Amino acid sequence: DDSYEYETKNIYTTLGFYFQNTEKSKSRYNYNGFVTQILINYVRFKTGDDFKKLLNKIFQNKIKNEHTVHFYELRDPSEELGISHPMVRTTRYDWLRLAKAIMDDYQNDTCVGKYLKEIHKRRIPKQYNKNKNEPEFNRTKSYGGQFHMDYPGLKDKVVFGMGGYGGQAILIDMENSRIVVLNSLHYNNGKYKYNVKKLLIDPIKNGRWNK
Repeated sequence: DDSYEYETKNIYTTLGFYFQNTEKSKSRYNYNGFVTQILINYVRFKTGDDFKKLLNKIFQNKIKNEHTVHFYELRDPSEELGISHPMVRTTRYDWLRLAKAIMDDYQNDTCVGKYLKEIHKRRIPKQYNKNKNEPEFNRTKSYGGQFHMDYPGLKDKVVFGMGGYGGQAILIDMENSRIVVLNSLHYNNGKYKYNVKKLLIDPIKNGRWNK
C-alpha cells in the first residue's frame, strides 16, 4: 500500500499491517527508512533507561556537538510499541562533526571502525542501472549498514555516503580524509536540483571543488 506512512506509525502497528502471515523472500536491496526506524527503536529497547545516556555519550562526549540534536518521537502512550521516529535533525556543522567521528573511527580501527570495515566488506549490489527511482545523489552501486557505497566515478575509493530529505548529502572518503557535506533546500523540486558530479563527486575525487 503506497499510501501507508510508516513514519507516522509505531513499529507494532506497521509489523501487524505488513508482516502478518508472511514469509521471508529472497534478499535484495530496497531502500527505505523503516529499517532505520527499527534500529533506533531496538537500541532504545535494549538500553532502556540508559538510552539518553547513550545518546549523550555519543553526541556530547564523542562527536562533541555544539548544538542540540533533535530525535523525533511519535505521539504514542507506550514505548513498548516502538515510538522513535527515524528522522534526526542537527546543525550543518554538527553533521560535519558526526562525519569526522565516523572517519576517525574507521582510520583508527576502533570497535566502531572494525564494524564500518565489516559492513563495507559485506555490502550488497544495488543494480545501479535499474535504480532510477532514487535521487541522483543516492544512485550508487552498492549499499551496506545504512550507507551508500561505490559511487560512480570514484572507483577504488572507500566512500561512505548518506543522503537525506531535500538533497541533504554527506560523502566520507575514509582513506583519504575527505568529507563533503552538502546542504540543500529541496532537491525534489526541479528548481533546486544541483549538479551531483560537480558538488559531490569531484571534490571527493580531486580534493577540491572546481568552479
